[in-house]
Amino acid sequence: MKKVSSEEIFARIEQETLKNPGGAVAFDGDGTLWEGDVAEDFFFTLLQHNDFRAPAVEAMRKDAEEFGIDAHGDAATLARRLFDAYQNAEVYPELRCCEMMTWCCAGWRRDEIHAFAQQVVRERNLVSRLHHDVVAIMNWARQKGIEVLLVSASPRSIVDAAAELLDFPRGQVEAATACFEGDIMAASMAGPVPYDPGKMIAIEARIGKRVLYAGFGDNIYDVAMLKAARLAVTYKPKARLLKRLDEIPGLVELVPSKA
Repeated sequence: MKKVSSEEIFARIEQETLKNPGGAVAFDGDGTLWEGDVAEDFFFTLLQHNDFRAPAVEAMRKDAEEFGIDAHGDAATLARRLFDAYQNAEVYPELRCCEMMTWCCAGWRRDEIHAFAQQVVRERNLVSRLHHDVVAIMNWARQKGIEVLLVSASPRSIVDAAAELLDFPRGQVEAATACFEGDIMAASMAGPVPYDPGKMIAIEARIGKRVLYAGFGDNIYDVAMLKAARLAVTYKPKARLLKRLDEIPGLVELVPSKA
């Protein structure tokens, strides 16, 4: 896998804009635009507060019973047990855990969820965890008039709060989204989690047949996006992505700046 500088990436994207005007650039969030996983930040902070409400608890118990997991105990114990079972995908599948972490605030109002997400972003000091080399490329693309997308498998509640740090308009953010009944979150999903193929479904819903100039990711959830992009870029790639390098011809790794 070739290591490249930001300048090389700028040049490659500019070449694509000349050949195919009107395209876009897509960034994964967790591990790519910032260090760590904001879904876990949100979920573990909620565990500490133990403010799971009746609709979420009922749905978590149903999940536990479906997968043969002990459904007894208080809400926080049950939520933690499900997350621990996800560590073994044969017990609680990864995608189901992503969904549970998306609707875990079922019963909360929209404004409560957003305020809590903003609190998590502050308390977990997300601003200090931004990957400035990747953010610089995002800002360069914006300055060039290129549409920039944030596409994450983490819950929309926390991704939207994280996106505010990076000045993303709401329409340029795709994330795992729960249903709402009026102003109250329900314990169900409004669509598929933007995870691997789901990530490209979300991108294509936004850009249609326009060209995806570049995709930036760090893990296996990003493989479909990286394969679809004219330029596939990784930054601090995870071991699970490195095992699938043969599926992404031309993948390059952004070299961190020395500054």
